Amino acid sequence: MQLRRSVFPLLALACLLTPAGAVPAAAQQLTVERIFASTELAPDGLPFVRWTPDGTRYAWVQR
Repeated sequence: MQLRRSVFPLLALACLLTPAGAVPAAAQQLTVERIFASTELAPDGLPFVRWTPDGTRYAWVQR
């Protein structure tokens, strides 16, 4: 019980002092295009998503 009383305020303080907008330098913005086009996020793309010929819009294909 004593450990909880001593650790919890320190963890709460650390959470409050951490900037909310802090992201790793290598982080990339996650977009719809990146999710559906990347084979590392969705292997072989997603077969139920179809893009328009100009690549600006997508549609869900229900199977």
